[in-house]
Amino acid sequence: MIKKVLLIAAALILAISCSKNNPTTPTNNGDTGIGNTGGGSIIEEGTGTSSPTTIADFLKKHEGRYYIQYDKAINPQEIIENGKIYDISSSEEGVEITGQMTLLDNKLQIETINYIEPMNKIIYLYTFENNGITKSTKDIYMKEPTSSTSGYKQLAKVNGLEKYAGSYYNYYYGTQNSMPEKSINFIIDNNGYIYTQIPEGVQVQIKNIALNGDNLVMEMSQIITENAQSYTYNVELSMIFKDSYMIENYQKLDGEYQNIDDLKKSDLLTPYIGTYNSTDGSNITLMITSYRATLIIGGYGYTSGILLGNTLTTTIGSDANNYKDYVIVFSDDKQTATYTDPDTQQKITLTKQGA
Repeated sequence: MIKKVLLIAAALILAISCSKNNPTTPTNNGDTGIGNTGGGSIIEEGTGTSSPTTIADFLKKHEGRYYIQYDKAINPQEIIENGKIYDISSSEEGVEITGQMTLLDNKLQIETINYIEPMNKIIYLYTFENNGITKSTKDIYMKEPTSSTSGYKQLAKVNGLEKYAGSYYNYYYGTQNSMPEKSINFIIDNNGYIYTQIPEGVQVQIKNIALNGDNLVMEMSQIITENAQSYTYNVELSMIFKDSYMIENYQKLDGEYQNIDDLKKSDLLTPYIGTYNSTDGSNITLMITSYRATLIIGGYGYTSGILLGNTLTTTIGSDANNYKDYVIVFSDDKQTATYTDPDTQQKITLTKQGA
């Protein structure tokens, strides 16, 4: 398995992991700046439309419940319904994603507050294609005057960069109960030198840093030493300067785009909202809201259910070798559902409360 590198500074973090994302292969040949969204680049300001009506009508054509699937593990992420997007990945009730929206062809960009880290701003870029969504997430760094570069490594002098002089930061959220701390990720001085922090055990070799308009592209190699083992990674990071912000445009690790999720589409749960119970003593309950379908067996609840047509499939297991599909098929009138035990193939009828 491939380890992901802990890149210099929080802006460059690609969290160390034993698993590897499956980023979408861009339809364009690389990203040279804003406007080229093949690899998830932000949409150029003034391009596309910000009309709420046009955007809502576009979203209505893509209604569904979207999920990530790694191996057989299923994680519902978002719902599009009634012209709105709701995040269901971290909230039991779902959180509507609002903010400054821009629609360009099949791409929707939302600049908003990170509701999990509310002192930080973020951009989501959704690309709709092939009955699914490619979602790219980009951090936004705020600007303040620079007081010192002590403790930061000078990377390079970049022609023209001095006009963006300042310290660029967001807030680091540690444990659940800790207060967020300001984290300065990049410093640009009045002479156009750029600085960042280098974690212990990381060596950085700069290949090229260049400014093209308001697009800063940094290409480098990183050597990570861990447990007497050395790992080398090729990194490319594109940042956009806009107003008083530095915005992550795209990241590449060994040529592959990062922070991109492939979301698959399933049907909305709304027509089936309610609670379905077994009546034969088997102690099976199905609770459905707009956001999630919770299958309760023997007192344990599972919320990974995905609806396709009138069939709800909940995949349960602790690893790829023991996942099982728990299948429930709804009747045409939606008042009953037939549950099939994956081990015995016994069929059990679940009846909707109030039916």
